[in-house]
Amino acid sequence: MWRKPVGGGRDPETGTAPAPAPAYTPPPVTQRPDPGQVPGPLLVPVPPPPEPPEQDHAAIDAVERQSRLVTAAVGALGGALGGLLMLVLVLRLTRG
Repeated sequence: MWRKPVGGGRDPETGTAPAPAPAYTPPPVTQRPDPGQVPGPLLVPVPPPPEPPEQDHAAIDAVERQSRLVTAAVGALGGALGGLLMLVLVLRLTRG
């Protein structure tokens, strides 16, 4: 349970009352802009992008053909492995 401090809330070392809290000062009042004032630019102009470098289309086509071959090989290998696993599973289930 709360009790009133000994000494009536005074500082026990000096015997004086605590200093009062400073008064609140509100922020300054804002001023409206002049009616003739024009706001600054809203969008900053952006320079055009630089020209991209020239591309070697023959080299790009060769790399795409090579990657298509690798993709087909990986797909065929995955299909063969999946088929082999299915065959093993079916044989184990039928032999019981």
